Amino acid sequence: MIEATDEAFQWMLGGCELQNGLNLPEGGVDDPVVLGIVRKITAQLHAAGCRGSWMIVVDGEVVGLCSYRRPVSEGDELLHKYIVNM
Repeated sequence: MIEATDEAFQWMLGGCELQNGLNLPEGGVDDPVVLGIVRKITAQLHAAGCRGSWMIVVDGEVVGLCSYRRPVSEGDELLHKYIVNM
């Protein structure tokens, strides 16, 4: 897994080139609407100091995304606070 940054979301949405040698599967990782939602969640996580958003990569290809649904607070059950898009 590789940390998902705003630049990575821009790349997955076709807005720029990412300079890390990764590729996208044919048709992309997910629907652009879903990517926009996960991008917004990731921005909220980063604003709270949480780096809990990742791209799932297999053989250099981004095959999915994984992130917390919201910033983690003390006492949260981590198993119930993430989303996976594949």
